[in-house]
Amino acid sequence: MKKINNYFELGLFFNGIWILSNSFNLLPSFIEGLCCGVGLTLILIGMYAQNHDISKLRIYKKRLLKKVFHF
Repeated sequence: MKKINNYFELGLFFNGIWILSNSFNLLPSFIEGLCCGVGLTLILIGMYAQNHDISKLRIYKKRLLKKVFHF
């Protein structure tokens, strides 16, 4: 069995928050929807990353952060 990558773990975390909040009505609807969407997106990226090379995505994220924060 392959090790779970960080994208998948973070996606499961956000979906766990969404499930708990949905059950006990802890967060506003907008934040619940945001947690659900971000969680599903990260899970899908994590599933894609297990079989494909995503180094281009990492390079793009680093360039974007450098532009935003002017490192």
